[in-house]
Parts: sequence; C-alpha cells; structure tokens
Amino acid sequence: VFFQNFVLSFGKETLQTTAVTPQFQKNMDYVDFIYLNILEKKVLNNSEVSVQYLCSKPCVVSLEAVASSEFRTGVPVYRRRWKDEKNLNVSRTRQVHLKFPNIMVYRDDYIIRNSIIVHSVILYAWISHKSATNYDDEQNEDYQAAVAKNYTFLEAVPPFERPYKDHKVCLQWGADYLWMLQANRIPQCPHESDGVQVLEFIYASSGEKTGIVKKFEQFENRELETVRQHQIDYPMFTVSIWLYLLHHCEEDLCGILYFIDSKEMYGTPAVFLTEEGYVHIQMHLMRGDDLAVKTSFSLPLKQWFRLDISFKGGQIEVSSVGKNLKRHHHQSFTFREDFYYDDTAGYFVVGGSGYVNGIEAFFGPVKYYRLNVLETEQISNPLHDKDTMEQIELYYERCMDIQEIVYDYRYIVRQGEKTHRSCYYENRYLELIHKYGEKSKCDAFVWGKELKEKYHTLFQLLQEMDFSSPEVLEDGSDIVVEVGQKIFEKVVKGLSSANGLSNLASSVPLLVDSSCCGYHKASYFLAVIFETGLGVPVDSIKGLLYSLVGAQGNERLSVMNLGYKHY
Repeated sequence: VFFQNFVLSFGKETLQTTAVTPQFQKNMDYVDFIYLNILEKKVLNNSEVSVQYLCSKPCVVSLEAVASSEFRTGVPVYRRRWKDEKNLNVSRTRQVHLKFPNIMVYRDDYIIRNSIIVHSVILYAWISHKSATNYDDEQNEDYQAAVAKNYTFLEAVPPFERPYKDHKVCLQWGADYLWMLQANRIPQCPHESDGVQVLEFIYASSGEKTGIVKKFEQFENRELETVRQHQIDYPMFTVSIWLYLLHHCEEDLCGILYFIDSKEMYGTPAVFLTEEGYVHIQMHLMRGDDLAVKTSFSLPLKQWFRLDISFKGGQIEVSSVGKNLKRHHHQSFTFREDFYYDDTAGYFVVGGSGYVNGIEAFFGPVKYYRLNVLETEQISNPLHDKDTMEQIELYYERCMDIQEIVYDYRYIVRQGEKTHRSCYYENRYLELIHKYGEKSKCDAFVWGKELKEKYHTLFQLLQEMDFSSPEVLEDGSDIVVEVGQKIFEKVVKGLSSANGLSNLASSVPLLVDSSCCGYHKASYFLAVIFETGLGVPVDSIKGLLYSLVGAQGNERLSVMNLGYKHY
C-alpha cells in the first residue's frame, strides 16, 4: 500500500569517473572489489555516495536501495547501474546522487499525503561480469551472483523531522493560509492500554433499577485487538471494584457489575450480591448455556473494601481487600468449561438496570483490565477521593447512633404502654387517662449524660411524639423516617420566621439528624448549604457528601444535582 507509487530512479546526473590507479602492470592478478563511502548515512534526497570499484573483466556496476516499513519489507526504492568495458584492472571512483520517493524523505503537505515511517534502508552495491553471449541478460546481474559486492545501512529520518518539499507552485491565498495554520503541528497518538477506568468518581446506588452503562469498542492498536480476539474462547481479564455496602440484597440477586450481550442476555462476567451477602458470579459458555458460582464468604457492611475478580481461562479468582490493601478473603474456582467472552458485543452495567435491581451501596473507582490477569499487588486502582470516602464512613457511624436511639426509645415506650394496658380493664380511671391524657413518654433515660447532651434536641422531639399512632408499623420500620421528618419540619418552621436565616448555622446539626433518620430532603438542604456557603463556610467535600447521601436515598433533587456535576 505504502510503496505502490514508488518509481525506480535511474540516476543520470553522475560525475565523471576518475582513475585512481592509472598505471597498468602486466603479469599481475587483479581481484574485483567495490566500496561505498557516504558522508551522511541518512535517507535524504540527493544524498551523495562515492562508489570505488575495480573490474578485472567487462562488467556492470549496480546500486540498489531496499526499504522496509511496518507493513512491507524488502521493497526496492532506488536502482542505478552502469557498464565499464574499457577501464579494466584499474580502481575507479564514481559519485552517485541517490533519489528516493517523496513519501520517504519529505513531510506531509498539501500535495504529499501519508508519509510513511521507514524502519530500515539498505544500500547494496555489486559487480557482475559480462560476456559476449549474455551481455544484455539482466538475470545474471543479481546481488547473489556478483563477483564483488558490498552494502551499508542508511538511517531513516522520522516523518516530522523531515523537511517540506518545495513544489514550486503558488497556492491561492485561502489554501495557503489554511495550510500554514496546521503546517507545524505534530499530531499526538493517544496512548492505548487494556486497563480502563470504568468509574472514576463515587457513585451512589439506591438499590433501584438504575445504574451506569459502559460500552467498549475494539482496540485501535492492531496487536491489542488481535490478542482480544484470540481470547474470546479463553478469557483473561481482571475487574477491581471499590464498594461501601449499606445493606445486603433484599431480593434474590442485586447487580454489582455485569455484561449484557447483543441478544440482551447476561454474558461473561455477571457479578451479583445475594441476600446473605455472598458474591454470585455467572459466566456464559461457548456451547451456549450459563454457569454460576457463589463465594463462601460474605461482603462486609459499612466499610470500604475492594472486590477483585480475575478470569484466566476456566479459572476464577475472587478476593476482598481492605483500605490498607491487605487481603481479607480469597477463593478460587476452576472449571473445565470454555467461557465465551467478547466485551465489544454488548455493554457493561454498574449497579441496576431493567433486568435487576442494583445494590444499596456507594461505588468507588472501578478498574477493568481487558486482556490481563493481575494479582492483588499488581492492580492499580487507588482511592482518589479519600476525603469524601472518609466523610461517608463518619456520616454512617453517627447515623448508627441516632437510629439506635430512636429504636431503643420506641421500644421502651411501647413496653411501658403494654404494662399500662394490662391494667386498663381493671381500672376505669387509668383507661380514661390513657384516652384523654398526655402521650406516653420516657422520662427515665437509660442513656448517659454525654449522649443526652449531644442529642438533646433529638430526645426532646422523641418525647413529643406519639408512638402509639396506628400509622407507625409494628416493626417500627417507618418510625426513624417519621422522626427525621419531624426534625426537618421544625427546622423549616424556624427558618420561615422573620430572622430565621440568621440562625441557619445552628440548624445544621438538626438537619444532619434528620438526614441520618433517612429523611433525605434534609440531605439535599445540607448539600446546598455547604456548596453555596449559606450561613456556613463553603465546604465542597461535605456538599458532595450530602448530595451522594441524598441520591442514595433516591432524593430526586440530589440526583439532579449530581447529574449536573457529571454533565
């Protein structure tokens, strides 16, 4: 392709040959020889070569330059030959000017297109004797049959170090201006690797049928693409996922990361979380059906960890790694089946989709090595946003305290009500007090003084709530959210007063309590407050934290806020 326009150059502009040894000595045996002398051994147009030779018989002296590129080898790009019949047994020298194709010696311009990258150029020189019978037979002039031969290497010049050719044409002003705008630009080839960062930011997965879709194309690098195609029936890849799980799956399976093929079926790999917290891994086989395995270890809740899964043919390695990169769990599976793996014939999904609910979790960085099997120590998938990840951990530690207080308080009040209710049928007076009197509350706190002072407003609100309301389910599943709503309404009422906004900073702890109770309108309020610096110093990390918490709780304004950040 690259040499189809090559024209062999039979040079005509050579200097007169000169005799180096003009004296002829009789009765001496002369040996044919040929030497090449080049001052600058580079592939340049009009390079001068000094050819020194001696012929003992009538001969033909031949020069030939052979080039090799990435796609073709051994292509002749220059030829020159001359006969010498009279100057026998005399050392002579001839100056030759080499001429090469434009695409080998000049840069691309408005006429020359697609200059090639030349790997090597060899200049051959040889002498062939001629007899009267085969004087014009070129078959006997090849390099291998020569009586004397020599060669030298010429250094190829990279395309962007070559000069522009003077075509001696005049362009129109517009064409010349457009050409000058890009004449000295050197295009940069993008670095292509099999390691792909599927997810670089923290993603809040709410457990709904929503997630992130990623589609992979074929490699532009032909060598990488060849390897990928060879591994379709022998997969070799690694997936590394940072996770902060809030709950195990409430259904049979919840999506972590899985491949959907062109037929809208699960492909290889498909990684899910079970109700018990185990990892379910599913593979598509070459024969058309599927195979699945389940780990013997469960994934931890409310702590950051990295899940590493690698496939090597029929072998699967699963590891759980902590923040200190020390391995917590490891398990191997080996099969004699051939897995089918083509990551370009479909798309990957992180979290949920129309086929399965996602996990309730935060995803950290997700790295995918498309062609390599790596050990834990070899995987490069660092935690970039460490501050936000630490804030997520601190947030849920605080929320565990608040939720535990609400559950315990409710339990104590309900137990007291049961005790009183047993006396109602015997004492009419107690029944009337229960019906028309004050609501039951817990005055005798079982919590310590430090905890009561830390959550003073929360305890005050709990004493004002009616836990005997029929709207509160027996298992107490809605009570925490109801408390959060009460706190939020109290804050909003305060902010709606005449000078409410002046006390906004003092309302932040109450909004945090409301957010911890699962009322995520408060989470969105906190995100806006910290991102804009409304009554508090601007804190982008906390702003992102509460946007993520709200999105994880499926608060639509928080989801929209994060969407604008990633748009």
